[in-house]
Amino acid sequence: MKNILFLLSVAGAALALAGCAGEEGIPLTQYELAPQIISVPTANPAVVVAGSAFSYRVEASGRPAPALSLSGAPAWLTLQGDVLLGTPAVTDAGTHVFNIVAENGVLPAASQQIRIDVVAPGSLRWSFATGDTVFSSPAVAPDGTVYVGSADTRLYAFAPDGSVKWTYTMGAFTTSSPAVGPDGTIYIGSSDTYLHAVKPDGSLLWKCLLTGFVISSPSLAVDGTLYVGTSANFMYSIAPAGTVNWSYATGGAVVSTPAISGSGTVYVGSADKRLYAFDATGTVLWTYLTGANIKSSPAIAADGSVLFGSQDFKLYCLDTAGNLKWSYATGGMVDSSPTIGGDGTIYVGSADKKLHAVNPDGTSKWTFTTGDTVWSSATLSSDGTLYVGSNDKHLYALDSAGSLKWQLQTGHWVRSSPAIAADGTVYVGSHDKSFYAIYSNHGTLANTPWPKFRANTSNTGRR
Repeated sequence: MKNILFLLSVAGAALALAGCAGEEGIPLTQYELAPQIISVPTANPAVVVAGSAFSYRVEASGRPAPALSLSGAPAWLTLQGDVLLGTPAVTDAGTHVFNIVAENGVLPAASQQIRIDVVAPGSLRWSFATGDTVFSSPAVAPDGTVYVGSADTRLYAFAPDGSVKWTYTMGAFTTSSPAVGPDGTIYIGSSDTYLHAVKPDGSLLWKCLLTGFVISSPSLAVDGTLYVGTSANFMYSIAPAGTVNWSYATGGAVVSTPAISGSGTVYVGSADKRLYAFDATGTVLWTYLTGANIKSSPAIAADGSVLFGSQDFKLYCLDTAGNLKWSYATGGMVDSSPTIGGDGTIYVGSADKKLHAVNPDGTSKWTFTTGDTVWSSATLSSDGTLYVGSNDKHLYALDSAGSLKWQLQTGHWVRSSPAIAADGTVYVGSHDKSFYAIYSNHGTLANTPWPKFRANTSNTGRR
């Protein structure tokens, strides 16, 4: 009986093998699989700024392993192994639609359609019409949310795609620029005489009543203390909970935005023609008298030098004790605030219609002439590009030698100072009541002593 069972099992195995063989006993490839492309692009269509690299790793399955190819792709794109990559030129601007094909000899082949929209640097990404002028300079939070005020009394929170996340309404117009704290709280002044603290969801955290319009923008110290000036001549220190620590009466309106040094010294200008240096307790350490009103906000250099403009047509550089190191004469009032590059070059606008590049010793490096007053402050990107607005209605992008890269025209003055997001998008407001997002390929905010108005993307005004 055991022998019979053994013979039957052997016969069964032979039959099974025979069923799995073709002619002459060659095994069939039972496990061949048609190809599939299983990866999905992060964005399709994708938007690529000319001069920026595009890459997409293609994942395909199948047995045998499929080979990848392109069908109808532009010449600037190539497949290197399983990575699709390329860098378009400005001449490649436009829409490109093509297919990635995966083949392994088993039908059907797989195909994935890709669309890439190539845009030139300086192209409009989106704009949003507020109810009044946008003098405020935007702040960008770590999550990409962009905050900006409008004279329509609102603080706006925008997603990177231009959708409005929320608005917060104040009691009067604002020209103040928001500052973002490490916990996401947004601080902004208003002509309703309050400094407002707004939660990241757009609801009120607190508001602090001050004397005078809060035209100045709040600066935020490491310990959470806020410093801001008002039209009633006061400089204020405000505790993180929204109560006044101290105030100091200068001899004129404080429109200038304070700058906070690494040691905690606070610098601010006044319409009484003086730059003030305060310690954290409100003690005046020193003042420096210029020839006219100071609306410019100070910048702090790597060695602690303080740079600021005055309506006496000059850019000033003082040491930490308040002594004059040098002054640089422009041809008009300097209400623009200085920006400082990695090599110490200072960039500042003037009513003489020019952006001035000034060497660290106070001599002229170059100038760029626009069509009207430059009140906007320059913003410096990681590749050395400078963005600056002018009252001639344009936002300009310049290289480090002062040559024009591109320009974008708005409908009115551009007094707002630009911000750069982590993806390179440039944001700026205009007196045409709109807020603009602009494509660029010039990197992120530069890592320099003071690369923009208020020092950083959060607008804290602190080194």
